Amino acid sequence: MLAKKLGFLLMMLLVLVALTQRPAAACGCSGDECGCGLDAQACVAECNGNFQCIGNCRRANIACSKACCGF
Repeated sequence: MLAKKLGFLLMMLLVLVALTQRPAAACGCSGDECGCGLDAQACVAECNGNFQCIGNCRRANIACSKACCGF
C-alpha cells in the first residue's frame, strides 16, 4: 500500500514538473526578426503551385527560423 502511494506521489510530481516546463514554441521567437517569413512567402509565390517547391520553401523557412532563434 505504501509503495502504491509513493508511486502515485512520484507520478504526480513528474506531471507537475512537466506542466511547469515552457514549451520551445512559447519562447517568443518565430524567425520574423530575421525576415524568414517574408522570404518564405516570396519563395512560395515563385513556386506556381509546385508542391515539391512549396515543401522546400517551408523546410527552408523552418531552418531559417531555427537558426535565427538559436534552437
